[in-house]
Amino acid sequence: MRGVAAADGAEAPFLAIGLIHFESIEAFQAAIEGEHAAEIMADIAKFTNVRPILQVNEKIALQA
Repeated sequence: MRGVAAADGAEAPFLAIGLIHFESIEAFQAAIEGEHAAEIMADIAKFTNVRPILQVNEKIALQA
């Protein structure tokens, strides 16, 4: 997917959004602080020169 516009018609604030689900905040922290974390984050430069913005979300409702 590629962002094309914001809700108010302005330019889209992001080029792309990726969602990665973890079972817990501890699992997320283990992944981003783990043995291969630096290597994985360095891979981003192979695909874009845009600095990623990470956002952590909490699920607040179960899907029906």
